Amino acid sequence: MAKKTDSVIQQWLAAGAFTFSGGVLSHERHGSINVHEVTDSSGCRRRRVALRSLGGFSPGEKTYDGQRVVALARLLCWQHHGAPPTPGWVADHVDRNSLNDEPSNIRWMDPV
Repeated sequence: MAKKTDSVIQQWLAAGAFTFSGGVLSHERHGSINVHEVTDSSGCRRRRVALRSLGGFSPGEKTYDGQRVVALARLLCWQHHGAPPTPGWVADHVDRNSLNDEPSNIRWMDPV
């Protein structure tokens, strides 16, 4: 089953490219986008992006201030490496630093 956020990522990438530099995420057509640092249930700090779906919301979506939450690493992995080999794959940080979202540090990984 595809991650619900993947359809939103595909919509945004179809509308233009993202740049991420100095902690600021920008989209070529929609400008700056807020990046939120959150602590997950295991205590790991991660970056999340609240993207408004270009086609509206699906019932039961995880949201942050009324917007769908997308992992920044997953978004950047989609842009720089293409779609995951299978929908269940996750964006992995090669150096294990979950705040290092450089494209060269992110790869697709089978979570099993």
